[in-house]
Formats: sequence, structure tokens, C-alpha cells
Amino acid sequence: SHEPYLVKALIDILSDENIIRKSLVEKLGIKYSKDKLVSGSDEVLNNFVVYKEPKADFVLGIPWLWLHETKIDPYNEKISIYSKVISFYKNPSYDLESDISSTDIS
Repeated sequence: SHEPYLVKALIDILSDENIIRKSLVEKLGIKYSKDKLVSGSDEVLNNFVVYKEPKADFVLGIPWLWLHETKIDPYNEKISIYSKVISFYKNPSYDLESDISSTDIS
């Protein structure tokens, strides 16, 4: 049986990789080497790169979005994954401008 975890995921339509937070990998007891998850682990996570401090627990890039047939509808503020529609989450205390300006892209 699987134990549920609450995680924060960020959808990045410009990223060519999927990212998972290192502390989450360790908490889940998933094996990885050279900052890449071991292919013998859960198939869902096979294509994730391990980062120490990404912006979220998961960063879902183009490979994940493509694989899961994701459609983003900004006009109606919805996203569909395998045809399941989910409304955008709005966090009124989140300051996107400040987060973007503090991002280190080097």
C-alpha cells in the first residue's frame, strides 16, 4: 500500500526535463544516482532529475506534460491531464513578480 504525501508541483512549459526535490526522494526512499532516479524505481518517476532545491517538490516539464496528454487552458484557468480537468490553484499570498526576480538562472 502507498502512503499519501502532499507535494507542491510546478508546471514549466519551457523545461526540457522533469525535476524532483532531493529531500522528497530521500523521504520516499527512492534510489537515485548521479542526480537521476534509478530506472528500477516507480515508473511514474523514471524520467525525473534530482535537484537539491528546485522551486517546487516536482517541476513538471515538457516530457511529463507530453506523456500525460496535458492541455493547458489559461483563458478558462484549467488544465487537463488525461482528460481530467483541474482548476488552477490561486494563492493570493504568492508574489510571482518577487519570485521571478529572485530566481537564479545561472
